[in-house]
Amino acid sequence: MTGAEPRFDPRSKLAVALAFVLAGFLTGTIRGQLLFFALLGVVVLVLGEVSIRAWLGALTPLAVLVVLLLVLNTLFYASGPAWYAVQIGPIRLAVTPEGAATAGLIAARLVLVAGAAAWFALGTETERFEAALAELGVPWSFAFLLSLTIGLVPEMRERFRTIEESQRTRGLDLSGGPIARTRARLPMLVPFLAAVIRYGYDLSTALTARGFDEPGPRTSITTVDHTRRDLVLYLLAVGVVVTALLL
Repeated sequence: MTGAEPRFDPRSKLAVALAFVLAGFLTGTIRGQLLFFALLGVVVLVLGEVSIRAWLGALTPLAVLVVLLLVLNTLFYASGPAWYAVQIGPIRLAVTPEGAATAGLIAARLVLVAGAAAWFALGTETERFEAALAELGVPWSFAFLLSLTIGLVPEMRERFRTIEESQRTRGLDLSGGPIARTRARLPMLVPFLAAVIRYGYDLSTALTARGFDEPGPRTSITTVDHTRRDLVLYLLAVGVVVTALLL
């Protein structure tokens, strides 16, 4: 998030994020997916609570997964005349126009859905999201777990970055291609898993000390309120879904 005061209610931003996710599943063409992704980029830019650089940076780890999905789906969704085919034992792998189109659609849909989720996660404070869910009548314990999940991904990413920087100071070489860099990062999994376990233990201790399992109503100093600007986001969410239905 930026250092500015949040300008929108988490509920209205959640409506927009869910609208783009729904649009991704309602749209059956790559062109439609790219159109909504571009529209999402405009929304991120105009609202300003998340910088374009931070938003795109959050999507960078998807690059390897997208390439993998493109290759696998192109081979296993093959239908129609083949551009290229190879027989491996009883399995026939082929590259066809239909398979390539299906693979591209799945990859584009993944990027759109991940983009909407990343924008909401980066631009929403966990405390405000928890308070918003409580205002909607969601049980406090469930609202807390959902807000904790949102904050967990950037927390784990920051811990991994810290470990990577520490390893670089000790001579870790991350030069070369993607395979070489991935192989160089494998030894970092051990300290990263240790950090995750330690984080979980500390979190469990903190929750126990604060009476997480105690029954009774909960109070919070964090409050959320709708403003006129949130109405614009709700209208945007409706417009995105209607556009996806018409495409």
